[in-house]
Amino acid sequence: MNIAMKIHMLNISGLLLLGGLSLLMITDALKTVCQKEITSIQTIIPEERKNQLKNLALIAYSVLETANFYEDAQRAVSNMRFGPNGKNYFFIVDTDGMVFVHPDRPELVGKIQLDLENSEGRKIFREILALAEEQGEGFIEYQWFKPGERD
Repeated sequence: MNIAMKIHMLNISGLLLLGGLSLLMITDALKTVCQKEITSIQTIIPEERKNQLKNLALIAYSVLETANFYEDAQRAVSNMRFGPNGKNYFFIVDTDGMVFVHPDRPELVGKIQLDLENSEGRKIFREILALAEEQGEGFIEYQWFKPGERD
């Protein structure tokens, strides 16, 4: 192999090495940008969901305000579903813990349920009422028994 061929091989090797380093730097930069974008989306999506839930709650409240009779309002709100496959629903509890609407647990309606616990042992109605009293509105994430899981 003559000297010209060695110089060409050295140049090609250098270019390949430079290209490989550039590719690694670009990949790392893209990874960083994508991670920042994912973090941003993870912040935006829950806030959008909260805004949608707040709007749905306002709709349910307007149903209550405009219904002519208690039973009609109760039935209308019980039939309102939202979320994936319509699995989410509204329930109504007054400030004393009296349940007025609960579509998946009708046996709770007409009873004070302040000490009712969810699947994690949390007293959700107490938490909801405390948040409403302190802030006037808000969001609480919790797990709830599916119909038939617990009496």
